[in-house]
Order: sequence, then C-alpha cells, then structure tokens
Amino acid sequence: SAGIAHRFKRRRGRPFAPKCHQTATRSCGSVSGQVEPISVRKGARASALAAGMLRRALQYRRCVLWSRRCVSIRWQSTGSKDGVGAAGPSASAAGTEKRDIDGLIEKMLGKDWDKEEPVVEQHKGPKGNEEHIMQAQREIRDLVNEHDFDTALERIHDLKSLIGKDFGLEHPVYAAILNDEGIVLKARNEHDKAVDVLIQALGIYSASVGEDTISYAATMHNLGMAYKAKALASRGVVKAQTIEQSYECLQESLKIREKAYDEPERNLEVLNTRRNLATVDFRRGNKEAAIDELSSVVLAVRMSKRGPRSLDVATALNDLGYLQKEAGNFQSAIDAYEEAFSIRKDALGPDNPSTVTTEWNLAAVHGAMGNVEKQQSMSASILERFGYSAEDLVEEPK
Repeated sequence: SAGIAHRFKRRRGRPFAPKCHQTATRSCGSVSGQVEPISVRKGARASALAAGMLRRALQYRRCVLWSRRCVSIRWQSTGSKDGVGAAGPSASAAGTEKRDIDGLIEKMLGKDWDKEEPVVEQHKGPKGNEEHIMQAQREIRDLVNEHDFDTALERIHDLKSLIGKDFGLEHPVYAAILNDEGIVLKARNEHDKAVDVLIQALGIYSASVGEDTISYAATMHNLGMAYKAKALASRGVVKAQTIEQSYECLQESLKIREKAYDEPERNLEVLNTRRNLATVDFRRGNKEAAIDELSSVVLAVRMSKRGPRSLDVATALNDLGYLQKEAGNFQSAIDAYEEAFSIRKDALGPDNPSTVTTEWNLAAVHGAMGNVEKQQSMSASILERFGYSAEDLVEEPK
C-alpha cells in the first residue's frame, strides 16, 4: 500500500549519520544495539490470497444458485402433469440468473475469472522463517551473555543472509540483527566496525520506523557504548573526541526513552542509559556530578520491580565502585564492590566473568589503598581457579 511504501521509502542524498557522528566528522574527519518483524511481502501475499478466496466464494455461490434452480426444475418436471412444459420457464429464469451472476463476477474479477486461479508462491518466506529468526536471535543473546563472541558472530552472519533474503536490507528486522552484530563487535574490541554497523542500523530504523522509537533509542544507546569502548582504547585527542561522541549519543537515546516510556524514573532501560551516561560524564571531568547521578541511579534500580538484589543493581554498584575508586573514595568503592560481588556470586556463580570482574576490581581497590598483600592474595586466588599463576597477572578489568 501507499502507506507502507511511504514508511519504507529509501532516503536519498547523503548517507544517514546520527548527530553525534556528524559532529565528530566535522571536527576530526571521517570517524568510523524487540522489533517485531513486519513482512513487506505480506500485503502482496494477502491480496493474492484474498482474491483467490473471493473467486472461490463467488464460484461456490454461483454453483449453489444454479443447483437450487436445477432442483426446482427437477421437482417441477416430476411433479407436474405435463412435466416437460413446466420445466421451460424455470430453465429460462435460471439462465438469466446465471448470466447476471457471471456479469457481476466478471466486473469484480475480470473476464478471465473462471480460468484456473494463479498459485500463490508457498516458499518458506518471512512468515515461515519468523520463528526461526526469533529463536536464532535468542541463541545469539545467550552466546553473548556467555561471552562466546566468536560463535555469536558466526550465527549473526548466517542470520543476516537469511533476513536480507526474506525481508530485504532496508527492513527493521535487518536493522535488529545489525544491532546485535554491533554489540558483538564491540565486545571483540573491533570498535570501528561496531560503530559502522550501528550507524547503518540507525539509518534503517530512521527510514522505516522513525527516530522517536524504542528500537532507534536502543541502537543509539549501543552506538554510544561503542564510542565509549573506543575511547577507553584510545589516547589523546581521539580519546577526548570519542568520549564526546559517546556522551552525545547516550544523551539522545535518553531523551527518546524518557518520552517513550511511562514512569521513566523507574524504567530500567532509562536507568541503564542514565547509568552509562554518568560513567561517560565522569570521564569528561564532571566527577562529583557523575557520582551523585550514579548513586541516585543505584537507589532507583533498587526500588525497581526486579528488587534490591537484582543483577541490574549489581551492575550499577560495580560502576559506582569504579567511579568511587578513581575519585579516591576507597571505602565507598569497597562497599559498592562487595555488595555487587555478593549479588553476582549468588546469581551467576563465582566463576562467571561478571562475578570475576567485580572480584578483581575489589582486589584492585585494596591495592590502591596500600594493602598490596591483600590485593595479591585475592588476585592469586582468582588466577588459581582458572589454572594460572601469579606471574600471569594482567591489568585490572574495567
């Protein structure tokens, strides 16, 4: 339909780029994240099926009317004294009614309405693949949670070809798998590739569903996180510029989410963006304001529907512990890290990567306080659980 065509129109002119990326491009040159599937073929297939159903219904109606007239003819033929003569007027009326019905059908379906109807292609299209795609996306997210990024990326590449074939490269479903790919690429420290893929996903969302949607906001959030990861791996001017890009993307995502959700002060997606925005603002130099904001986020997450011992609380506390440590507030950092470690250990187990990261960060705080022996003891205990020795000590995970 014209409406669907308008929604999925292709943007012309320069390629899509979010505001945060455009700003960076002007200042430093070229700088390289639950949409429900909407089948663009659905309208065409539905129209063909509807036409077939109408054709069969009218054919059936004509047959019923004609059979009723034939029954009347037979009844009059056998019931009258001169049966042959009685059948004549009924047959004539039946012929007139048949021509009228044929004319009506011809006006609605064309002159070739009584020919064999075209076969609607029944290949395994979007409708047949929707469940498979959703199941594959769930498996990808499970692999990401398990930190198996290599396998997740392989599944994503297989799924991209399937979605591109069934839905097209400008469809929101394709943007969703690009968002997943960007998350995995960021986790693999392929920051520039992650940024490029997420910008491509934003362009598709912008042209198809609009820039005020939850899907667009989620991908913008993930783009901000990709810029943050790139900044942490960079130095000097590049680090400062990408931190600004991250801050602008997260701010834009937050604005959209606050408008999209009811009670945004309690919504976990909004709080997640606020949490990450605070950590980025800390790196921009606004340390006290960032710690205050993150402390209020921790309190709000505790009061959310998931409860005070949820993994969302542990994530916020882990971030707060890092900010407190970097600001020199060591005891506050220890308190935050110990609670985060307790929650993650109970929920995920002691050897989960998230649990180990918090435990390692806690050991680093003791070292920063001057208690080197306790840091080394805790670090050695972690390494031994995974078959390493004290000589294999690496930099503190962030």
